[in-house]
Amino acid sequence: MAESLPPLSVRIAEAELALHRLMTGTPMVSVQYGDRQITYRNYATDIEKLQAYILSMKTEARIIPTRRPMGVIW
Repeated sequence: MAESLPPLSVRIAEAELALHRLMTGTPMVSVQYGDRQITYRNYATDIEKLQAYILSMKTEARIIPTRRPMGVIW
């Protein structure tokens, strides 16, 4: 079941802020969803995981449109 948009949008904003902090030198950040808390460190693999998490939430919220096949019309 999909979540309502406001809580998801808040989680996206929190995750994007955490990513920003990692990218600007903060050594460690935590992101919480539900009763789980994930800690990300300033490592390339953790940054990629956090980016993937943000992308999955944006896709779920339909903030990022899914790609459609491109074609040529004559």
